[in-house]
Amino acid sequence: MRVLIPDLSHNNNMERIVRSIAILSFILGSLCGYSQGIEFYKGTYQEAFKQAEEEGKLIFVDAYAEWCGPCKRMAATTFKDAEVGDFFNKQFINLKIDMEKGQGLTFRDEYPVSAFPTLLFIDGSGKIVHKAVGAKKTPDFIQLAKLALRKFDNSDKYAKLYEEGNREFDLMMKYVQALNRAEKPSLKISNEYLRSKPAISEQQMAEFLYVATTHADSRIFDMMVDHKSQIIKMKGEAALVEKVEEACCKTVEKAIEFESPELLSAAKEKLKKNAKAKYKSFDVKSDMDYYLGTGDIDNYLKKSKEYVSKIIKKDPVELKKMAIDLTTEFKDNPAALSLAGQSIQKSIKLEDSAESRMTYATILIHSDQKSEALKQANQALEIAKDKGEPVKKIQGMIQYLQSS
Repeated sequence: MRVLIPDLSHNNNMERIVRSIAILSFILGSLCGYSQGIEFYKGTYQEAFKQAEEEGKLIFVDAYAEWCGPCKRMAATTFKDAEVGDFFNKQFINLKIDMEKGQGLTFRDEYPVSAFPTLLFIDGSGKIVHKAVGAKKTPDFIQLAKLALRKFDNSDKYAKLYEEGNREFDLMMKYVQALNRAEKPSLKISNEYLRSKPAISEQQMAEFLYVATTHADSRIFDMMVDHKSQIIKMKGEAALVEKVEEACCKTVEKAIEFESPELLSAAKEKLKKNAKAKYKSFDVKSDMDYYLGTGDIDNYLKKSKEYVSKIIKKDPVELKKMAIDLTTEFKDNPAALSLAGQSIQKSIKLEDSAESRMTYATILIHSDQKSEALKQANQALEIAKDKGEPVKKIQGMIQYLQSS
């Protein structure tokens, strides 16, 4: 979640500007976390290592202590962020280990730490691939994870065996997985393997196609769909739908890169045919992404309005997220700010909270409606007091608005 800071450039008092921005940065940094975020592994770290070795994944370990303030803040914010959850749940096996009790007493013998939190990335053999100390916000945390994945890139090992002529099923699975994990092209290798007509079972074929599918605009995607019954038996229908949606999203990204409406249409058609329940939302959201990515802001805002009024109209969490995204990206665009205001008001009607009122106040500040923003901040204060929630940040907002 990006922090929303109002544009205060019209204020001539530099000292006041600096003070105001500092207050708002402090306050609005807490406006984050809309989803479950990271899903942490429930078993032992030994079991996690074994699973990581089998799946060719890295383990992320949050090595923390109960008394650690930065640990608590990261757990309450960064770990709950939707973007973080989506990335880490897909790429890693995630562990939280209290280093002063339980399995942490054994873990720290092998992996001693001197400060909390210590963020560890460990491979299935138990080797530390990368580590960092201290709490991280979402952008820095994801960059840290991407660096760990780059260090973990072991595709060259499989490439050497492949070039020597090894076409064993297990090797090909690991090779393609390693390429995909490192975000390297894998379609050429996958297609070469399939053209060789490997002597594998139908189940193995379905498993390989599931792993090899990256984009919807590919022969491998179509082959995977032809094996969907087998994939559903092995992994479940939800996993197949998720794979279809991922591949269609990748094709939308390609459509944006090449400014190709044909690829955008192809992605929509593939998703509608193979994951129909997801289509209504995907249809609008992919248009939004395409228009935003190609710089067509007017059409982006039109589709955003449709998204708010038809797709997420009963979802207070997504409405609030949309309001924040619009304000962050287009703080100088009156139409975007107006839609952001509509979105957060809908969210408040469905689920009122001090946090939502603070979000609305921020939007109003961007719109230069500080008296209305002050009203929202005061309402946020009342709600927080009634619920026994912290009020210091809200009082900071009120102080800023009263002094501006």
